[in-house]
Amino acid sequence: MTRSALGLVALLVGSLAATSARGAEAPTPSPFSVSRISVGGGVGLIRIFDLDGLNDALDAGGYGTVESYSPGVSLAGAARLANGLVIEPEYRFAIVDNEDVTFMCHHGLLNFGWLALEHRAFALVPFVGVGFGMASLDIGTHERPIQRFDEVLAEPSGEAVLTSWGLVLHPGLSLELWGSGHGDFVGLRTGITWAPIPAGWKRRGVSVTDGPRAPMSTVYFALTFGFHSSEGH
Repeated sequence: MTRSALGLVALLVGSLAATSARGAEAPTPSPFSVSRISVGGGVGLIRIFDLDGLNDALDAGGYGTVESYSPGVSLAGAARLANGLVIEPEYRFAIVDNEDVTFMCHHGLLNFGWLALEHRAFALVPFVGVGFGMASLDIGTHERPIQRFDEVLAEPSGEAVLTSWGLVLHPGLSLELWGSGHGDFVGLRTGITWAPIPAGWKRRGVSVTDGPRAPMSTVYFALTFGFHSSEGH
């Protein structure tokens, strides 16, 4: 075999080897692939707005008033994409009461955030969200005697449960501040849930008219904690 033929064979073998090596490399991940999944919760303080009208009505009816500040609890799960987009469903809950009245505020949200800054365990994510709010007002009698269960079933009177549903918007900021390196994290979160459209009350599916606005707007500050998967999984 001539020297030229040997050179040609060597060139072909080298080309095939390079092609095979490139084929063995991992494919470039899509910018929309999920790079991290996290689950967690939060505890903190919630301020409920728009309670003045409700408290005025309750006080006029002899039921006293409820406080606008409440402990708050939240649960969330988030998927972070390779391009930095964060998609997060979240549930948030607050409750205030007195001896005769219990008011509850629920939020079910879908948040969209952006990984603005990350360094080791620290991460900064501003976000906006949209979802629904539910206000629930449980009004009891001033004096509730002890009853048997069958008596309550036979005559379910003496209490009124009013509910209201509405659209809420949710801008906020999430911080991850600490992690041990084993998938856990601790952080802070703050935000506003705003109900732009006034919502009325219903009792057992029937509208209750001439009442105060149902409070669904809040501002909150919470300590967050949870776990996340490794990057790229």
